[in-house]
Amino acid sequence: MISTDQELDEALRRTEPKDWVYLGQGSANIILAYHPAPQLSSSVQINSEELLLQNRSIRLSKLKKITSSSATSRDKKHPISFIDFQERFIRRLIDERFLLKYQDVRLDSTWLKALVKNFKLSSSSCDRSHEDCSSPKDLFSFDVDLDSDFGLVTENLRNFGNNHLITIEIKPKWSFLGRTIKDLNGNNNFLKSNFCRTCVARAGEDYQDCITWIKQNFNKYYLSSNRFCSLQLFSNNSNDDKSNNNRNPGDKQLRKGIQKLYEEWKSEKHCSEGRIEDLSDSLKRPSQVHNNFRVFKSQKELLSREDMESFILTEEDLNYLTIRLKQSKVLDRLDHLQRTLDLFDASLLKKPQQQDQEDPQTNLLPEEEVIDNDPMTIRDLQDILQILQKSSECPIEDFKNSVYDKLSLRLRVKMFKLSMTFKDCSIIINFPPNSRPSLILPDDADIAIANKPNSNAVEDQLNNNHKKMRSNDLDGSFSIKIIDLDLKDSKRLEEFVEKDKNLFQTFETILRQFEYPFNNNDVGLRELKCIKTCLQVS
Repeated sequence: MISTDQELDEALRRTEPKDWVYLGQGSANIILAYHPAPQLSSSVQINSEELLLQNRSIRLSKLKKITSSSATSRDKKHPISFIDFQERFIRRLIDERFLLKYQDVRLDSTWLKALVKNFKLSSSSCDRSHEDCSSPKDLFSFDVDLDSDFGLVTENLRNFGNNHLITIEIKPKWSFLGRTIKDLNGNNNFLKSNFCRTCVARAGEDYQDCITWIKQNFNKYYLSSNRFCSLQLFSNNSNDDKSNNNRNPGDKQLRKGIQKLYEEWKSEKHCSEGRIEDLSDSLKRPSQVHNNFRVFKSQKELLSREDMESFILTEEDLNYLTIRLKQSKVLDRLDHLQRTLDLFDASLLKKPQQQDQEDPQTNLLPEEEVIDNDPMTIRDLQDILQILQKSSECPIEDFKNSVYDKLSLRLRVKMFKLSMTFKDCSIIINFPPNSRPSLILPDDADIAIANKPNSNAVEDQLNNNHKKMRSNDLDGSFSIKIIDLDLKDSKRLEEFVEKDKNLFQTFETILRQFEYPFNNNDVGLRELKCIKTCLQVS
């Protein structure tokens, strides 16, 4: 029996469809925010629903997409609900300061149907050619499951009460390179230990689009040392290149990663020299539009060219975001969880094919299957929490040898599935522009005082930054949250394994086409490796 707050249930039922605005959607859920029209008279008494739902949003399951990662997960086939996953697993791994709080709410079927009808009407009547149209393009897929009994209410991160608040969403993706695995063939082993999956995916998707967009050529930006690489966001913890003793400070790398994402978002095209080039909408390929960086001002996502050109992240803004992210340690935590849960290459998730399994009628081997296809259980989560506790007590290589390698194959696959949660989440940063303190990166301070006889100058600068940020926090306008921490279902795991195989095969084709020999001594290839890209500071 699901327990809900009856007062909240009733408040939701009394709202009008026009009181809700669209925020976005994923593969399984649609997010709406409560934003009623302002009262014309200050003497009008505020309704109880306004008090209960102020600055709140609701998460609704999409049609035919109810899985263990859906909004409510009430399907009996899935023993773990969304809230169970958050409370029994996520909140035991990540500081609650960086997490949203969710509350079950019962959905009235009449209210839900009216809500869906209103959004579908508004999207179909909108002139899509007009840039100011408030109905997003993906509202055409506004397919809410009308049979859902429950939704989830949580805080709305895009605060409608502050029209000047800036919200930046960063999807950091993978934090590390693959490991050398004896079961992989030479080229696959080489690729996975030298190129991060984010870079491989971006290059592969653009290359595949070139096949469709015949008049377009592959964008060499994705083979450039000037490209964005997700390792830049996690460079403080990277130990993939233990032989290199000249690693640049992580703050610089993190700042470079944020700046690259911002430059990509501002531009329509990136070229091999790292310059920004405009590309008209009619020529833009889907693979050249990335979801790693999004910007919102109040409830509006900045999408039009005019909005993008008007929004500027200054040098001070970039320093501010860098130090804030560094101070929060959210990237450190995601990095640790990704690395600890994923010590198992995706290609090994397939059952090995045996010759004696051939179909006598077709002489074909059966289709490969993912080793584990059963749902996650509460017991699985409890076991993995205990394993993760051991990982915090020793270096990751010691953990792998003494703990991980002794685990059952089933449990290792479960851990890999959980790692996908932390590879596909997003970080939401709210901050007020033009009111943040001026901060200096530690290594900038080091350079500035290099000739002064003060050995504590860098530490003093860090302390000064901390004081400024603490003072700036008094108004409560700055926040960092990690969102989209959903449990991925078995179908997503199967899709991932197949996509991983195809992407690395495509990337090998790209390297050969552009004459990058699989030779560590080749200068061009050395410059192309993710670890090299991550080390460069421009």
